[in-house]
Amino acid sequence: MSPSDYAWDSGYPFGQKVLILRAIATPHDASIMCGVEAEDGKQIGLIQPTTKIGWLTRGAEAMSFVMMRPDGAPLLYFTSSGGFRATIQVQDPNGQDLGRLRRGGSRWRIYTLTMAMESHGTTLGSSNVGTTIMQMDKKVHEPIYDATGSVIGHVHRQWHPNTGSRNPHYDYTLDCATPTSRPLPVLMLTVAFAHYMYDRIQMGGPLGGPRWKSPSN
Repeated sequence: MSPSDYAWDSGYPFGQKVLILRAIATPHDASIMCGVEAEDGKQIGLIQPTTKIGWLTRGAEAMSFVMMRPDGAPLLYFTSSGGFRATIQVQDPNGQDLGRLRRGGSRWRIYTLTMAMESHGTTLGSSNVGTTIMQMDKKVHEPIYDATGSVIGHVHRQWHPNTGSRNPHYDYTLDCATPTSRPLPVLMLTVAFAHYMYDRIQMGGPLGGPRWKSPSN
């Protein structure tokens, strides 16, 4: 079974009803990286950037990430466009498009984004993702909806102590309520990663905080 097929095995992301994105602190908290674990602690993969992430431009310019198996084989690629027209594109190891998260709602709504899950022009569902440090003390129990409005999962946030960093870190848990068809399992994982990515954009590095482009861009 190839990694791209495994990404939606049994209707769940990587065959797992529950996935945990485990915070990983990096030197000077300059990068964005997390482990991906099953509920029993089994390591599924590692998400890390494919290019250097700038302290001053994170969240405003495009960022690319790869999810790798423990043996180093690529599983998925994520590309965040950054800026006010935020999208996160997902590709399989061969570069084939699997879908994307696209910012919806008001362009002036910057503290919480509604992200539509899309594939080949079809909206498959949506979820909200917090994007500001002013929301980081709030409890996260964010539902993920399919296109009919039914809840198909939740994303939870838990404080991750003892990372060795002066900045707070959080783990994010994706809890799938029901099996779904491809590419929804992958897009649900992408929603969880979007939470973690925006978390690190806001609180990472010596200058953690929003770095939005002008809405006219």
